[in-house]
Amino acid sequence: MNFRFYIGDGERREDVRIENTLITPEMQEAFQSPRSYVPSERAIAAVNVALSTRLPLLIGGEPGTGKTELGAAVAHEMGKVGPIKYIVKSTSQSSDLFYNYDAIQHFHASQTGASDPLPFITYHGLGLAILLALPLEARAPFLPSVASDDPLLSMLWRPERRQSVVIIDEIDKAPRDFPNDLLDELANLRFRVAPLNGRITPPIEDETLKPIVFLTTNSERQLPNAFLRRCAYLHMPVPDGAALQRILQSRFEAGVRTTSKLLETLVKFIETTREHVRLERKPSTAELLDYAQYLRANGAALDQPFWTARGAREGLSLLGKTPAELAEIEWLFDRAGA
Repeated sequence: MNFRFYIGDGERREDVRIENTLITPEMQEAFQSPRSYVPSERAIAAVNVALSTRLPLLIGGEPGTGKTELGAAVAHEMGKVGPIKYIVKSTSQSSDLFYNYDAIQHFHASQTGASDPLPFITYHGLGLAILLALPLEARAPFLPSVASDDPLLSMLWRPERRQSVVIIDEIDKAPRDFPNDLLDELANLRFRVAPLNGRITPPIEDETLKPIVFLTTNSERQLPNAFLRRCAYLHMPVPDGAALQRILQSRFEAGVRTTSKLLETLVKFIETTREHVRLERKPSTAELLDYAQYLRANGAALDQPFWTARGAREGLSLLGKTPAELAEIEWLFDRAGA
């Protein structure tokens, strides 16, 4: 398979000696290790469909199923800049996905004769990724004369062009018109900068440099049909059984080829918890990973049942988040260790 497509084994496919220095902890917040991410075959196929058609990939599923981490894993394996992440809020406007404009600071500066708006514009999200894909001469009209000190933003003043991975997180939290306002920008990968008299970025001529876009949704509300038609789609179910065991093993048992009693008993407990009728909210995969990490940090041995580990019962507060939830999970825990 060509290196431009996603395989899912966590091994880099490109020479990223330059870009590797730009993948900072801040750019991968809350993501522990792209190498340890275990995508399903369905996820790998969906990513490759999106890559081959150059469509955004909309990823649905319950919170904590690894939707955001998939984009980070693709960026890692394919050696792209990023992931450049933008978290959508209920107050977000379409322009927020591309840049911030500090109108107040610009107004104060204009009182002393500084009329140029460029120093008061900061590019991020999809706007940053689009500019990174353009030649320097095409970017120049959108940049102030002084380069940014930020290691990622400083790339905008360099001659190299880069392909980036962009994650637009929780798009279903946006105002109703937000997705439809992005139709042209997502289709043509260009945007308008209102403070620059509506200046529009030029098209990205090199198709191989167009940003790879992932959008996530918790399905809190239905997205517009016009928007859905312009995306590839992946649903990420809550992993269970062997899939859940593989995720835990890759994340916390590096080098262990066979499953351990610790994870075997923990996975069985989680499956029992998720099937428990008196629990309305089931523990997510992210919460389970937090719990497993807590057990290992407390010195849990791989050859012991999880409930015998030091602090195992106290750590259940990572799984139950209300008094009623925690009481039910503690009851199941006591039964498991009886």
